[in-house]
Amino acid sequence: MIVVLTGGTGGAKFVDGLRQMVPQEQLTIVVNTGDDLRWWGLSISPDIDSIVYVLSGLLSKERGWGVQTDTFFCLQAMAQYGEPAWFKIGDRDLATHLLRSQLITDGKTLAEATDEIARRMGIAARILPMSNDRVETRIQTPSGELCFEEYFVKRRYQDVVLSVRFAGADQAEPAPGVVEAVLSADAVILAPSNPVTSIGPILAIPQIRQALRETAAEVIAGIDLTGKRVCRRRKFRRGRRGRRDTLPCDRQLVFCDAAHCRVLNQDHGEVFSNPSDSSDRTDRSERYQRAAVRNHLSKLSYVPHWTDWPVKVILNTINKAI
Repeated sequence: MIVVLTGGTGGAKFVDGLRQMVPQEQLTIVVNTGDDLRWWGLSISPDIDSIVYVLSGLLSKERGWGVQTDTFFCLQAMAQYGEPAWFKIGDRDLATHLLRSQLITDGKTLAEATDEIARRMGIAARILPMSNDRVETRIQTPSGELCFEEYFVKRRYQDVVLSVRFAGADQAEPAPGVVEAVLSADAVILAPSNPVTSIGPILAIPQIRQALRETAAEVIAGIDLTGKRVCRRRKFRRGRRGRRDTLPCDRQLVFCDAAHCRVLNQDHGEVFSNPSDSSDRTDRSERYQRAAVRNHLSKLSYVPHWTDWPVKVILNTINKAI
């Protein structure tokens, strides 16, 4: 079994490539819920929905989110009523949120609701939210603290970012099955998602971090830490006005302190292991900063990069390890 820790946009593209090379029955996808929000009284899980849509073949390749060929008549009507309309939910997408909200109102957990939605959509892979508890990615700016979707969608990531925190992560419990999946996996992949806002919330949950330390599985990080292309458009504005750069992140957080974690380098196909090893750490730190999978989300083509690289390289690494 392969376990993938992932966010939405970038992770969905990776999962799309992975599902074409690995049977879905062999995949367990643990998804970030730090972006979740309440919208029009509904429970919205953007990253979970992206994974559900890509595994069911419904994800819009043009937008990278939502359902392909969706319409937005409900959004337009809500705007006419004077309701907020900055978070763009399509009409078919809305059906998913209505069903999830109804299942949760009826007493199901987020994990149970996600499993029910995946089952109804004919998805064979196991999709797990990182937690049933509320964990929220909060962006501190000079104007105040924002939830991630306010920062990214409503305000178009124009604010200077002072810090990022994951509210509730310290107290959150992993969703049932998450820790067990990590501990029993043949391999665990940290997908090429934004390391701060997509992978960070998952690894901020203490029991998940501990499971990654304890698992005997090969742990592979496909994350760009070079600060060049961490994720398409998901760049943080900081420093002097007009300058764009990626927010520095804790490498120990991203590499989950796993002594057997490997970091892949696209340029040379190299594999560096044991980034948390204390020996020669000064020399290693610069190498690990460079030794990461380049994120191709800035390019227009959708699947080829993810079926060719890094999916093939990661799978080859897994096969050699096990």
